[in-house]
Amino acid sequence: MTNLNLAQRISALRDVLDASQLDYAFGSAIALAFCVGEPRTTRGIDVNVFVSPTEAQATRIR
Repeated sequence: MTNLNLAQRISALRDVLDASQLDYAFGSAIALAFCVGEPRTTRGIDVNVFVSPTEAQATRIR
């Protein structure tokens, strides 16, 4: 995934999250750029994944 540009990384992450059937939202500069239609300089991807405490415990990385 390191050879992908930012838009491709976001798209790949979205595909994985969609396949997981978890609720999620992109945030920070990515969300702002989408809302105002003006790109912002960023290299990071902020994403919030919404799960219940039970789901979080079941999917915890060990």
